[in-house]
Amino acid sequence: MPKTKKSQNIFNHYFELARKNHDNFLFDVFNTALVIFAISISLAFFIWMAKVFSGKILISSVAFYLGNWPIYWYGIIFAVAFLAGLWLITKQAKREKIDPDLLINFVFGTVVCGFFGARIIFVLLSWAYYVQHLSQIFNIWQGGLSLHGALLGGLIFIVVYSLNKKMNYWKIFDLFAPAMLLGQVIGRWGNFFNQELFGYPTNYFLKMYVAVYNRPWTHKNFAYFHPVFLYESILCFLALIILLVLRKKKILRTGDLFLLYLLFYSAIRFVIEFIRIEPKVFIGLTIAQVLSIVKNREH
Repeated sequence: MPKTKKSQNIFNHYFELARKNHDNFLFDVFNTALVIFAISISLAFFIWMAKVFSGKILISSVAFYLGNWPIYWYGIIFAVAFLAGLWLITKQAKREKIDPDLLINFVFGTVVCGFFGARIIFVLLSWAYYVQHLSQIFNIWQGGLSLHGALLGGLIFIVVYSLNKKMNYWKIFDLFAPAMLLGQVIGRWGNFFNQELFGYPTNYFLKMYVAVYNRPWTHKNFAYFHPVFLYESILCFLALIILLVLRKKKILRTGDLFLLYLLFYSAIRFVIEFIRIEPKVFIGLTIAQVLSIVKNREH
């Protein structure tokens, strides 16, 4: 069909819709405008990302200022990741008819304990630095959270609170598992703005420019590095899709969804650690790899 004839048919469709049903016409046009807007934003984002990765645009960890108070991208993305995870948890909790008040207690306690666990473990793993910069221990807005610490802190709270309420904590683990993956998919972009989660130098087509002041001292002469944050975000997204499909099919026993989450993320983290610039602590493995192996052996 010629392009002019196709365009004329589209025009006739909207003309007839406007003549017969004014409300549906406006709704259809609005939806079309939203799709075009979403595509435009996505295209602009990918163009911007290409320039950032090539080093043509230098990004800042600060999004904006409220007076003299800096608001960091890390904090904004952390908040978005939390809200997205909360949305996913709430949606599933309604299907399972979990008491909303009880759910709020679970979410609040898990986030608080997970947050403290994430910071404590990160500080302990970087104690050689923080022992000389004690005042920076509480500078969480600059980044520095351990996912393994967050898991440990959050899981401890869920177990204790579930036992107190005489509930099956495996059921709560299953409820939180996809939300945690979604949080990781989004949350890793906070590391991108901080330029703190990248791998060894590389010249492959998918490479990320890292500013001189963010490069490890041993790699100061290199400009491009593996965008580890992006690898992990993409792999976590794929794992999330698998979990959501399996949950919808209802073929798993209680607790299996959470165990699959641990299996998937442990495997993702184990593989990615090979290209991260991290100290080796045991037979050529990093601390994160050792913890990933331990989690898989336990479950």
